[in-house]
Amino acid sequence: MTDQLYVAITEDGAFRVVTGNLTNTVREALAAQNVTGKDAVTFGELIVATAIYRITMAHTMRVQGVLKGSDSSGYMLADSHPEGWCRGLVRRTKDGPVEVKSGALLQMMRTLASGELHQGVVQLEPGASISDGMMTYFQQSEQLACQMEVCCEFDGDELVRAGGYVVELLPEAPEYGLAIMTARLENDFGQFPEKFREWEGSPVTLRDEILYGMDFAQTGHAEVRFGCECSRVRVLASLGTIGVEDLQEMISAGETVELSCDYCNTEYRVEPEELRGLLSSS
Repeated sequence: MTDQLYVAITEDGAFRVVTGNLTNTVREALAAQNVTGKDAVTFGELIVATAIYRITMAHTMRVQGVLKGSDSSGYMLADSHPEGWCRGLVRRTKDGPVEVKSGALLQMMRTLASGELHQGVVQLEPGASISDGMMTYFQQSEQLACQMEVCCEFDGDELVRAGGYVVELLPEAPEYGLAIMTARLENDFGQFPEKFREWEGSPVTLRDEILYGMDFAQTGHAEVRFGCECSRVRVLASLGTIGVEDLQEMISAGETVELSCDYCNTEYRVEPEELRGLLSSS
């Protein structure tokens, strides 16, 4: 099933708003990485934030968000592609969750049309949420005034809903505009997860409530789904890069080579005959 992201701009040119529900995408990413507990919340929020960031800043580009945990506790990566698929990776280097304490970093990267990588990094405050980190990133690395919230709601280990929004102050807006909008969001929304639950995770209702009483136009819509770029062709291409002696040794063993993708856990089986084909073409 596909999830939805919506983009709207107020007619006075003051605000651009992106809202989204990525419940199915996050649910499949969590299952692929077998993540539960505290890490599931953080990982899910990172996926939502990265997808919203891509639509906001670089909708035609591939974007990756990386959370580097403090005390060498590990890292999380969210990967959002312009074709609509998202995936992620969680790697712990210690027992326990990837920690957001002193020294934790949030890095956002996008691949430009030239192939170059545009990236920025911010240090997170101890105990900061992904929403906190993204707001800091927008301000420090993009010089944008934004209000952002993402959330993942669980019932035990089962994800119920995941989504969020970003409100961007546009250049045409008055200087006091973001302060007014921020106060409105804080006063009218209260705890965002509670409101998101009340609206059953609808990104359209979320958009309409944020912009209540304002004239606006929907300027964009994107479908999002869990997906991966792995394929049998890529697996064979990677095997083709190993040395001739190693290939011959694998063929002599006469065993099927079994590989799996780190992102989606898809398993690939390569038979000896296919390995001989790689050897003859090398």
